[in-house]
Amino acid sequence: MSDDVLFLVSPEVVSVSRFVSAWNFLVKRKFPVERIKLVVNKNRKESIVKPEELEEQFEKRIFGKITFDPPTCIDALNEGVPVVERTPKEAVAIDISRAIRQLLCLPVSEKDSRIEKQGFSLWNIFG
Repeated sequence: MSDDVLFLVSPEVVSVSRFVSAWNFLVKRKFPVERIKLVVNKNRKESIVKPEELEEQFEKRIFGKITFDPPTCIDALNEGVPVVERTPKEAVAIDISRAIRQLLCLPVSEKDSRIEKQGFSLWNIFG
């Protein structure tokens, strides 16, 4: 009954293993794979599992990558304020905002384009 299914996957073996199980479950039940969107959470260069490997394995582009930034997220959590509201210019907040806009098919602003050129990115699966 869903339009889309978003999987939030950490680039760790256990998280990826659980995603594979869920993916197989949906595929066996003939859920359209184009409606499955994969978001890599806690993304960082040192991760054991690389987003590119997931793309290759599942023949699917990553919908988004959320930057690994524990201090920013913990501070927002402790204050009870969403990270996108508390620190909107931090990479993690930018990544989350862009993913939400992409999911809702909202246009990307000029400001977002500048941010993306500076190194923060989310891949747009709709494009």
